[in-house]
Amino acid sequence: AYPPRGPLPPLVDEEVEELPDFGEYHFRSIHESEIHTNTPDVLYKLQEASRTNSSEGYKLFAHWQNKITEQSEIRGQLEFCLDECDPVPLDEVEPAAEIVKRFCTGAASLGSISDEAHRAM
Repeated sequence: AYPPRGPLPPLVDEEVEELPDFGEYHFRSIHESEIHTNTPDVLYKLQEASRTNSSEGYKLFAHWQNKITEQSEIRGQLEFCLDECDPVPLDEVEPAAEIVKRFCTGAASLGSISDEAHRAM
């Protein structure tokens, strides 16, 4: 469907010397740019909570992440009025065994989900 483009140009000019990669990255201050959902302090809290298996650390990470989501994503700005609606009775809900029959695993590649998940689906 697409016409051939020919060879792509090199990513780096042959004459240009590449800068060394020391593995250090700089995160711009939130005051200098737009808000990001993955800030270093929030990721640090997630890593700390998982390393120490701390539920308190995870709660702090979740609190921080939820605050960022409220400010940066549409889903964070939605409010659900659960007190204004009635739940659907369970006898009206389709069983999970019937729902999974309609799952299509063709769109889920082995690289995106685990082998166990592929077999289960």
